Amino acid sequence: MKIKLINKSYNLGGLDVIPLRDLVIRIFQSENKKTILIQIPKFFFIILILILSKYKKYNFLRKDMVDRMYQNLTVDNSAAIRDFS
Repeated sequence: MKIKLINKSYNLGGLDVIPLRDLVIRIFQSENKKTILIQIPKFFFIILILILSKYKKYNFLRKDMVDRMYQNLTVDNSAAIRDFS
């Protein structure tokens, strides 16, 4: 049986399930750049985003972006594995 792969999109994750903090560290290390992470409490981060978003240059910033950074997100590879195996 042939599976049609036209007009489909897939979420592709990596082999490891890692927190966002570790992902950022890996990216900086792969670029041979010094990693400096500053932890900002979510409350202050949201206030900063709300202030910055009033300026035209930063009007794309949203509170939802902050909320997503504080969630543990995973990617389900099952559809890609099913269709390409």
